[in-house]
Amino acid sequence: MKHHLFFLVLSFYLSTVLVSAQEEETTSYLFSDYMPGYVMLKENNAKIAARLNYDLVDERMLFQDEDLSVTELSASEVIVVVIDGRYFYPAEKNAFNELISLADNNEFYIRWKVRIISDGKMTGYGSYSPTASVGSVGMINSGSGGVRQLRKDELFKGIREQDYFLKNGKKLVKFNSAKTLGKLFKNHEEEIENFAQTNQTDFSKPEDVKAILEYAFSLPKK
Repeated sequence: MKHHLFFLVLSFYLSTVLVSAQEEETTSYLFSDYMPGYVMLKENNAKIAARLNYDLVDERMLFQDEDLSVTELSASEVIVVVIDGRYFYPAEKNAFNELISLADNNEFYIRWKVRIISDGKMTGYGSYSPTASVGSVGMINSGSGGVRQLRKDELFKGIREQDYFLKNGKKLVKFNSAKTLGKLFKNHEEEIENFAQTNQTDFSKPEDVKAILEYAFSLPKK
């Protein structure tokens, strides 16, 4: 299996940045540690046991070798990654989407990520001013894998975000609101938006998204 060598300094660097995040998101990984799982490869359908984790900032799957070094999985060579019983499928670039099962064999996908934003620049008095910070959003969220330089006079915080997808034929279609979800359930747009309003659906909460999807799939086809 071909791997792209992943610099360990990135793991240390991102963890340091995110620890100063005022509790918004204190880790740059989906799991608290490298978890047991396996990788199913396209080549010969080989199944390889591994300890794995997912980098939320650069959106890539990481493989911990026996000597504790870390390499990046090439998504183009993978059928599926299973971590602690959770299934992850390759997406754009080297990102992965988690498959979430619903009732009646329905399903959707979540792409987990962390967005890095500025929390303020240092003022002349040794404190930090949120209003003084401009133009630093997403400086290290580089899908190419490179480390972007962060300003030394600036605090940063990580904000956990999710993208949601439904399969439409062979394609995955993204939705992030009741309105965009309604477009995927033709002739039920109003019912779905009413459900979201009545139940105060929060699309930043996967459990709320799961509930509105269960409702949407239960609607009769027109």
